[in-house]
Amino acid sequence: MANTPSWTVQPNICIAKEVGETCHIQLIITTQNLQSGVYCLFMGSKKVICSQKGGLPRKLALSYSENISLILKDKTGSQVLSHNLSIKYKEAKKYRRRIRNPWSIF
Repeated sequence: MANTPSWTVQPNICIAKEVGETCHIQLIITTQNLQSGVYCLFMGSKKVICSQKGGLPRKLALSYSENISLILKDKTGSQVLSHNLSIKYKEAKKYRRRIRNPWSIF
């Protein structure tokens, strides 16, 4: 019985300053039980990189501005593995609540 292929992609979340800004991330990809062959890595429907017979790169730099799926396809074009990458924003709040109310009873 053949083991099913799996992978680990770290980190899962990229943090950008504000909404709509492109997020740049360095991914670490670790594969397990992946048969030797030619594989292509897609970011959504866009091809990012194709592996040679040696396998996928361990580190990969990506840029994206919305939540995407990272998809690994074999040479026939069928999906082998997929992983969702999300983007979070640390946009500053526009309004700040005062700690002390402007009025006082006493």
